[in-house]
Amino acid sequence: MYYMVRNSIVALVLLVSSNVCQADWKSDSKQFVTTVSNKIIALIKDKTLDERQKDYELRILLQNNFDLYSIGRFVLARYWRIANEQERKEYLLLFEDMLVKTYTDQFDEYANEIITVKDAYQGSDGGITVSSEATKDSRPPIHIDWKVYNTKHGLRILDIIVNGISMSITQRSEYAAIVQKHGGKIRGLLDEMKTYNLSSVSTLNYALESGGAYNQYFIILEHDS
Repeated sequence: MYYMVRNSIVALVLLVSSNVCQADWKSDSKQFVTTVSNKIIALIKDKTLDERQKDYELRILLQNNFDLYSIGRFVLARYWRIANEQERKEYLLLFEDMLVKTYTDQFDEYANEIITVKDAYQGSDGGITVSSEATKDSRPPIHIDWKVYNTKHGLRILDIIVNGISMSITQRSEYAAIVQKHGGKIRGLLDEMKTYNLSSVSTLNYALESGGAYNQYFIILEHDS
């Protein structure tokens, strides 16, 4: 009888602990996405900042809340393995510039809308999907899912899925097509990314002129490769 009672108590404690932990990660991930999305929208709507300042501030926001290194590797896919160390470093810096532009354009569409976090659920890969909607007046809502993972640096976003379309997978397909166009050479992709990122130098200059953290600007290079 003693062992039966003890086992029942242990099982109850484990069940309660599991429910508490589940409630914690669910609440934390939803709050995390709410905070990040609100900051992005507020930044894009800020009329006191010029384009260069917004790029810089958004860059810092992405560095602090997105796993840029992992996203970059995922997007480059199998070509990451054939790239040398210098090409990888150059790619990650150019990719960060691309991501700033991509998310600026994407969220600029939601500048006058309200993003509301709805729910969160855990996937089989250990990641957390936080679902949200961007709404405005009587227009149909835009469904936005955020793929969040708990990393050694805390919660980080690895992908944003808009109406079922993954931004990371879309970029992955686009980059693969560019590399293939250049005969499987990474250099061709890097050259096209440079051409696209015409404002990257001015953004870096602003970071240095404004006393921004130089090491923070290059934080994606500190990851283990």
